[in-house]
Amino acid sequence: MTWEMLQLSALPGFPLWEKDVHDVLAGNLESLQSIFRAYAASSLEGSASEMDMEEFHDFVIEANLITDAYGFDTMSGQFTKANAGSNDQVLELHEFLTMLVRISFFRANPQYGMRLGDTRKGTNVGANEANADKFGEEVPLPGCLSDMLTNLVLPNARHDTYAQEFAETTLPLPEVQAALGAQLEQLSTFYENVSAGRPFLELEQWLGVLESKLLFSDLNIDGYVVRLTEPQAKAAFFASAATPASGLLPDELPVCVARTACDKYKGVAPMGPGAKVTGFLANLLGDDDEEDVVLAATGGQVKAKPVKKEKQYSSDGFELGPEELRATGARSGTADMLMPDERTMANRDAFETKSYNASRDSIDKSVGATLADESRGIHGAKDMDDYGWKEGKPPDGATHEEHY
Repeated sequence: MTWEMLQLSALPGFPLWEKDVHDVLAGNLESLQSIFRAYAASSLEGSASEMDMEEFHDFVIEANLITDAYGFDTMSGQFTKANAGSNDQVLELHEFLTMLVRISFFRANPQYGMRLGDTRKGTNVGANEANADKFGEEVPLPGCLSDMLTNLVLPNARHDTYAQEFAETTLPLPEVQAALGAQLEQLSTFYENVSAGRPFLELEQWLGVLESKLLFSDLNIDGYVVRLTEPQAKAAFFASAATPASGLLPDELPVCVARTACDKYKGVAPMGPGAKVTGFLANLLGDDDEEDVVLAATGGQVKAKPVKKEKQYSSDGFELGPEELRATGARSGTADMLMPDERTMANRDAFETKSYNASRDSIDKSVGATLADESRGIHGAKDMDDYGWKEGKPPDGATHEEHY
């Protein structure tokens, strides 16, 4: 990479600060290269040399670059401008450095476009100066770049040594090992189910189960950011597998789980590494969601969840409907009826078939009934004439429709 590849000439004040910006970047180049590689490492091929938009989003979030006046949607425009002129949608290292310089300036001067009146004092002087003064003094380069790197990017962003540091410092912690040990049997079963009998748990299988459990999310819970993206999950997977192209072996899954847990709950300060692993396992293997985990750790109020009722079945194998619909048997179908041994006397009084008459209504009394009988009902005890009908005509000369 050469300094000439950086596209900075369009920024205000260039070239007055060019040498100073060069010195700031050169003094931190090794760390910035490490950060770039860490976020670019989300694909098996070419991962260490290109950063896509989602990986850039991870970098912005973890470096804590977003402000109330300069959000990600606006910041992503700097990604596009740094990439201008290329035939791809990813950043190489020199484009990443260009973007950092641009972000540092516009993050420190989010209303810069409204201050342009300050450069046009020759015309409409009063309006232009008032417009510029409204937004305060301009924060110039290289100061804004130095501040952003020193206070946010270098201490907060992930470096490519993070995988090794995690293996050496976080994974061996007793609390992390205890959290994993408590669920080793369940993780073994999980591995067998998800890998579907294959010799490795493959990347797509891992990403698929995370997606199915709705664990890819970007939430703010009780003031804490809880975030897991596909690039983060891929990075944890690759860092945990001896042969990432093949997948995870059974003994590598707990390591991947621990890495993913610490990434997902990184922003929840009250949770230690062990609590993060325990919480993520509750997400992955159980029914707890992120809110349950965070609020349990922070002492927040966990919302009560509806209790699932066990299904009930009738003696003939039909699933019973809700009890309030079964109380009288008014709904047709066995599945909506209370069985005789389930009814109270009050139920029986309301039960639709309480007037059942064995001598009249039994099936054997229907033997020999004809189709003609069906027009009157095969169990009917009265002739139509008993209701005032004469020779098929309703009483009082009413038509058939009027009678009903």
